[in-house]
Amino acid sequence: MKAVHDEIDGAADEDEIFIGRDIAHSKAYGENVQSEIDDEVKRIIDEAYDTGRRLIESHMDVLHASAKLLMEKEKIGREEFEALFKDSRADAASTAQPENVEAEKGVSENAPKADNE
Repeated sequence: MKAVHDEIDGAADEDEIFIGRDIAHSKAYGENVQSEIDDEVKRIIDEAYDTGRRLIESHMDVLHASAKLLMEKEKIGREEFEALFKDSRADAASTAQPENVEAEKGVSENAPKADNE
């Protein structure tokens, strides 16, 4: 996109802007440059949309918990909101922990015993 910026003549935009005059104002760049600008803007918007969607999807449990809490209280503070994320992480850790414990038990129970045991 830097190459596009180098092609734009900034001197043409130094005139005062008057209501309605911008319509007849000639552009300081051509259609190709406008197309590249449009493509870059679209890329930035699409990237931001994808990032936002991933964030919401990865914290869907927090979204639902905050909606439930807001239905009960109508207003929550920062501490309460941040606690929802902590609760979510704690739930995820406790859910993952039993699997690890069971896996460790399975390994230790199935491990061959030493002769002196």
